[in-house]
Amino acid sequence: PYVLSAAGTLSDLTYRYRWGGKRNSRLHFVAKRAYFRFVDRAMIKGAEAVHATSRNEAEIALRAGAQSVFTLPFGMMSEKLPNPNWHRTRLRRPVTFTYLGRLSTIHKGLDLIVEAFGKVVAAGYRDAFRLVLAGPTEGDSLDQLRSRAQELGITNIQFPGATYGEEKRLLWAESDVFLHMCRFTGFALAMREALCAGLPVIASRESDYGDWVDEYNLGRVSALDPDALTAAILGMLRIDDTDYASISRNVVSYVHETRWPRIGERFASEYDRLLGSAGAPRDSKAPVIREPLLSNPV
Repeated sequence: PYVLSAAGTLSDLTYRYRWGGKRNSRLHFVAKRAYFRFVDRAMIKGAEAVHATSRNEAEIALRAGAQSVFTLPFGMMSEKLPNPNWHRTRLRRPVTFTYLGRLSTIHKGLDLIVEAFGKVVAAGYRDAFRLVLAGPTEGDSLDQLRSRAQELGITNIQFPGATYGEEKRLLWAESDVFLHMCRFTGFALAMREALCAGLPVIASRESDYGDWVDEYNLGRVSALDPDALTAAILGMLRIDDTDYASISRNVVSYVHETRWPRIGERFASEYDRLLGSAGAPRDSKAPVIREPLLSNPV
């Protein structure tokens, strides 16, 4: 028996957007579909269980033929954990919304972010926010994002480039809300670092963090749509300090609930259960998602 960890890689959009350097190759698309059907799907169906990082990914695994799925996020690094009694207390004005990662426009949903902030500007909130898109460019993405932001009248936008070490620490300190609008493969390290900095987030469900944001009240969940994201941004702009502090407190609670030692214990418990049932006939009932193994949703 074996357990398959999808590691945040199962996605409904993978074949629409993941073209890599063969962006215009129809053969590449067909080859990927065939590989999934005859190799990946067989691995998923044959596993004793599939480990999913979110309920979104668990549902995708079930549609791909998984017989048993357990849901558990990746853990937080112990050296980055904040004091459990600390949280952010107020939302500064203007509110700083931050993204950190490769400027991969489609993959990371940066086109949606820029379009949404253009709508925020059109709604009369031009001076209410500061937008930071940090990370190295990918192809001509930086030029395209900068040009589109200018067209939409987004004047308070910054592109600091690749950010490491002390610069990253200052970036978190100067941020108020983290943006995580990935279309796929979204269980990113930067997201976990932002949470360890106590930052409320706006996340897509497809990023594999939206379900946790919803369950623990870590901020806002947005569909992959500029209008939906605009509503989420305006919602964060309009909250008061009490609500902001409450969300940040939830973030710190989630971070400590998901620190790696606790996550490791949950993995071990699940593996013990699977080893105890290995070799037994599979249940004839329809496959189901086991409930997330975390215990303290807010």
